Amino acid sequence: GGYFRLGSSLAGVITADVTQGAAASNRTVAQIMKSIVIDLGGVSSGDVDSGDVTALDTANSSVVGVYVDSESDISSVLDELSSSVGAWWGFDSLGKFRMARLAIPSGTAVETFTESEIIDIDRSGEIPSYNVKLKYKKFYTVQDSDLAGSVTNARRGELKNQFREVVATNSAILNKHLLASEREFVTLLVDATAAQTEADRLLDIYELRQDYFEIRSRDVSIQYNVELGDVVEVTVSRFGLSGGELFRVVGIESDLKRNEYKLRLWRAV
Repeated sequence: GGYFRLGSSLAGVITADVTQGAAASNRTVAQIMKSIVIDLGGVSSGDVDSGDVTALDTANSSVVGVYVDSESDISSVLDELSSSVGAWWGFDSLGKFRMARLAIPSGTAVETFTESEIIDIDRSGEIPSYNVKLKYKKFYTVQDSDLAGSVTNARRGELKNQFREVVATNSAILNKHLLASEREFVTLLVDATAAQTEADRLLDIYELRQDYFEIRSRDVSIQYNVELGDVVEVTVSRFGLSGGELFRVVGIESDLKRNEYKLRLWRAV
């Protein structure tokens, strides 16, 4: 409900830096996503997994900012927010709103799948990346002219670009993988240090080979025990998995008519 009241005729474009919340802790990805789904999405507070909110804040409590000035949908805004810290969001089998940061699988698996439980298994992958470019501190109003005379040249140079950028590089990857790629991420982070920290974290993941497996199974325990983001173990005689390897669940499809489940699994090695 805020507005500008000018004491004289308009001279130039009127802009503002708007801050919501009493403290920086109110402006994290976890807290803003929670507010959006409750205030705008019609989700009750009891249906937002509070443990996920706390865990994501612990994983990354950096301040972000988002401004919606045109017709949009809630899922698009949630995508922008979650991807800013490498997280995902969704609803689990009980209808609870979940969120978590994607991390290399580790710890104890909630389920183990062997050739006895797997109908078929497919593999795909991506070669490592040697460079991560991360965009942050989005200016929703880009200004290349019509600025006050007191604005410094350095500030003028910043205002004409929509994003600031940080880079994380590991050139040694190119010695082993001549076709190693570069990756670019767009975030809603507002602080340079936080942006660099996230770029470094992403490079730690993507400088490794990305393995994706898709398995089909009739193991009914999937319906009750496996959720998005969980860690599972796969032990089969193919793909070098005979000793059992951990994967993160990044997709689940259920075909209850055929009593089949399709899991999409990911790891970085």
